[in-house]
Amino acid sequence: MTQKIKDGELVDPKDVYFRSVPKFETSSERFQWITERVFIGVGIRKPTLVELQIFEVC
Repeated sequence: MTQKIKDGELVDPKDVYFRSVPKFETSSERFQWITERVFIGVGIRKPTLVELQIFEVC
């Protein structure tokens, strides 16, 4: 599968476990709320990019 990624081939998302827990930082008072929340992310590896979907945990 690693070779497929290196060769720029599309890899089926069910074959790659891709999760993240992003942490945000900001000095803006307007967006301070984002530093106080918990988020999880699900990723899909595409030939030329990584696509992330980020969700707030309530």
